[in-house]
Amino acid sequence: MSPELQAVLEIAAAGSTLLFAALAGLIGLMYVLTAPWSTRRPTLRTEAARPALDDARSGSGFGPEDRAERARRERAVALAVAVARAELERPAAGEGSTEWRRAHRTRLMDRPSTRAASRRGR
Repeated sequence: MSPELQAVLEIAAAGSTLLFAALAGLIGLMYVLTAPWSTRRPTLRTEAARPALDDARSGSGFGPEDRAERARRERAVALAVAVARAELERPAAGEGSTEWRRAHRTRLMDRPSTRAASRRGR
């Protein structure tokens, strides 16, 4: 093997190694940034925790109908809070696109068409 080819192969091997190491680092960084354990979001109480809460309340004079109504209201409040948080975290699908669409449309309408430009040249 000629010395020139040997140098080219060494450079290619070093470049490929660096490229794949950078790619692995990027994928690892994306995983760390999006891993579920890295985001500490508060969770809603589950149904498994609810019996303990109902047992604690049972001595407060609530009847079975009152407890059921209170549980329904708590679930409704939890759902309302979850929906409100989801709307705050994620913008609606149409928001923001109208400004871009208007600017793009204005730019298209302000530009002279090719047919009109060719007539002016005559």
